[in-house]
Amino acid sequence: MKSIKKFIQVILVSTPLLILSGCFSSFSKDDLNQPIQEYLKSNYGIQDEFSVIRTDNTFNGIGHQTYVEMKKPYRTYPFLMIEKYTFKILEDESDYIYLEQF
Repeated sequence: MKSIKKFIQVILVSTPLLILSGCFSSFSKDDLNQPIQEYLKSNYGIQDEFSVIRTDNTFNGIGHQTYVEMKKPYRTYPFLMIEKYTFKILEDESDYIYLEQF
């Protein structure tokens, strides 16, 4: 009987931990800077400074929903969808940078 109680306790403790482990990410905004910089430079020729304002990684989502602040030539806040594990920018689901700037 004690082994069954112990087993149930382990299940009750481990289940919420496993569920919540997907809600928290182990990356920082700095991890996204390099892929975003390469994307802006190669696709748009933009080499100006930017900063990641907010990023969100949903539990069942395909990637990071990221808002970036660009100050030049005009202050804009484009939305970029970044693939979860490869950090590749998904162009079909992201804002078109030129339309956001002008």
